[in-house]
Amino acid sequence: MSDAVSIRFETPSTHSHFFGYYDKSPLDATGSRLLCHRTDFDGRPITADDTATVGYWDLETERFVALGETAAFNWQQGAMLQWLPPDYESRVLYNDRADDSFVSVLVDTETGTERRLPRPIYAVHPSGEFALAANYERLYHCRPGYNYRGIDRQKWDRPMHEDDGIYRVDLDTGATEQILSTPEVCNVDSKPVFERRDNWLEHMLWNPSGTRFAFFHRWADGNGSHGTRLFTAAPDGSNLYMFPDTEFYSHMGWHTDDRFTIWTTKPSVSQRTVDTVQRSPTLKRLVRPVYRFARDRVLGDRAERALPRQVFVEFRDQSESFSTVGEGVIEENGHNTWSDDGRWMLTDTYADEDATRRLFVWDDKRDRLHTLGTFETEYAGSVYRCDLHPRWSHDDDLVVVDSAHEPNRQMLVLEPDLAALADK
Repeated sequence: MSDAVSIRFETPSTHSHFFGYYDKSPLDATGSRLLCHRTDFDGRPITADDTATVGYWDLETERFVALGETAAFNWQQGAMLQWLPPDYESRVLYNDRADDSFVSVLVDTETGTERRLPRPIYAVHPSGEFALAANYERLYHCRPGYNYRGIDRQKWDRPMHEDDGIYRVDLDTGATEQILSTPEVCNVDSKPVFERRDNWLEHMLWNPSGTRFAFFHRWADGNGSHGTRLFTAAPDGSNLYMFPDTEFYSHMGWHTDDRFTIWTTKPSVSQRTVDTVQRSPTLKRLVRPVYRFARDRVLGDRAERALPRQVFVEFRDQSESFSTVGEGVIEENGHNTWSDDGRWMLTDTYADEDATRRLFVWDDKRDRLHTLGTFETEYAGSVYRCDLHPRWSHDDDLVVVDSAHEPNRQMLVLEPDLAALADK
């Protein structure tokens, strides 16, 4: 760990503890309660019979408070467990499986009362009044590692379905409406491959004020991977905007209300390459086996971050305008989130050949990258891997990571000295 970082809290090794994704903070508004999933197993894929306890650690008393149990979770994103806005301290939401359906559960942490909603939640609006929902019954068939087990409905097992897409859920009444369908999104600059391969929509992420959200359209490439297109839309699904079609987009984070940072290739470079190859059957035949060999035999699960040369690109929403962040310094794909003041960007790395992950913070004011820590991992390159998925506290004073540096994955609450780093 860097000299500029202290460990404030670490979950105990009596169980496995993890939060999940990097797009929300596990800490409440006061920074005193840490949400987590707790399991009695680790180091293997999740089955339909597995459950996880959801609850929080009181960081002052170091006592765990259980809130419920879920049968709808995965290692990468958990059960979408989260503190609900706008106060981020009185209500908790998580997904579950009940009565042969995926649902969500809203818990009042003061009274202990809970209420069930008819759809599993993906991204809650900053107002806390409604949320966006993905179709987890569809994801069962096309998204290993990010889906939920236990419900296998064959009607979703086809390239696309008119009822698949993004839904809006009223968190008060539970009323739902489809705001975007998968076929509708596929029809935007459609490709022939969309008719043959599985298509799905995921990774919805609101901008800070909730006036726009981003999401991915993904499709299976037939070789165990997928292509990705990037869109933003208004809260009702209207005013849809597609960004340059590089066919590769990865982790993103909103920097301001109208700018976000995402790991991809520069559009001017990647699009020119894609267009040239797509127009030439001869180049297609030549490039495809070389790419597959490099991806599968040489690079393995590092291919996504190494082919081709990629960077953090910062787009302005609904515009072709873009810049880069840390180009030539940040060399690997990571899970990025910005501090509220817009100066500091957390990011991490996947495990390298020594099964080590690295945690960084980028100083956007001084264009400097600082290493906060290195973490060995037990479970690299699998659906049950443990990515660091760094997240800020609401006041940007603390950083929380998941880490499998021991056989049981645990959560660490870190306190970086940003003032000291700012002077380096």
